[in-house]
Amino acid sequence: MILKRLYDKNGWKYAEYQTTWPYGWDFMLDAVQEMIDADLIESEAQVRFAVREVAGAPMKEITDEVEEAEYDLRDCETLQREWGVLMITGISPILKNIQIQVELYNQTGMLRIGTTAAEIFDESENALTTYICSMEIKAYCADTERRVIEAIRNGEYEDEE
Repeated sequence: MILKRLYDKNGWKYAEYQTTWPYGWDFMLDAVQEMIDADLIESEAQVRFAVREVAGAPMKEITDEVEEAEYDLRDCETLQREWGVLMITGISPILKNIQIQVELYNQTGMLRIGTTAAEIFDESENALTTYICSMEIKAYCADTERRVIEAIRNGEYEDEE
């Protein structure tokens, strides 16, 4: 991932990244699922979710629906169709219990992570980059695994004898 810019807005410090590879909706679901499973669900704080049609459009809060799906994004009815933006907000135990917000922008290869704890940028300029890069790698692994399993189930791989 390449850090494109840092900026402040409304008490939050944001970092925008260009992802290593272009991504679409399935990757976005895998990336956010990895953040839930590997990090944010470990916090006592509520994890919040929202979507929007396109960048700049109003956000639609879907936290209750994701909770009803027991945090399995692929079981969440609203997420069965593609959206332009998927956002997750929560407390990250991995990042010393700071609040983070990650927005993924469909079909753009752009991702934004923000925090109210601007000191994370002072403590280690690479902390957020390392975090988001590791989540990107985990998401690509999950995406690949899901696609291979689906291909096997659909008979696209046959035993060679």
